[in-house]
Amino acid sequence: MLTHVEEIENNIQQMKAGAYVKFQQHIGGGWYISVTTGFWCVDIRKFYLPYGQDDPKPTKTGIALRLSEWGNLKVANENMRAIDPTIAQAQPCYYGEDHANQLGALNCSECYPFIKMCCD
Repeated sequence: MLTHVEEIENNIQQMKAGAYVKFQQHIGGGWYISVTTGFWCVDIRKFYLPYGQDDPKPTKTGIALRLSEWGNLKVANENMRAIDPTIAQAQPCYYGEDHANQLGALNCSECYPFIKMCCD
């Protein structure tokens, strides 16, 4: 989520300006973050893949933050990063050596939570 804050903010500003927005970004595991016109919130939600389907569906697990609450979360994140520099040094899994080749990346359940390998 932290790597997408600017993109989320841009979509919020477009929505406030009256543009149609349907932004959705995978943030790890089965979790997605979205901003959608008509819903004045930032939705952070767990998704699942129904058996035999290709399109992930949302679960009830998650939170819809009002835009003011989203602002508060951003401030809290900045404060945490200032207090503990190790948080600022955290890197996404795709920077790891296990993602150096396509098979390694495809085996990552954080990056590809709904992919089924041929031999499973």
